[in-house]
Amino acid sequence: MLKSEVHPDIVIKAIKCCQQNDSWSLYEDVCEALWSNRDVAIAWLTKFGDWLHDDFPEEFEDDEEMCLIVIQQNWVEFDSFSVAMRNNKDFMLRAIKV
Repeated sequence: MLKSEVHPDIVIKAIKCCQQNDSWSLYEDVCEALWSNRDVAIAWLTKFGDWLHDDFPEEFEDDEEMCLIVIQQNWVEFDSFSVAMRNNKDFMLRAIKV
């Protein structure tokens, strides 16, 4: 089990090595508090593209890097980000390029 806040690097490595069909089993094994770790969240988004609405903190909704990762992986999750970000013309131009 990966129920450890002490070693997010282990969880990140597990996410990177996980097969798509095993993603939700891995999700269940990750300590809830680790979803607040930006690096863990970025690893998850990069690998699977699923925005974890109930697990990621609200401040991640204003994170441009995370948003661009989601757009690359799973553009239908784009509405998970803040309205302010979606209304930012400069950001939207970068998002369209992705």
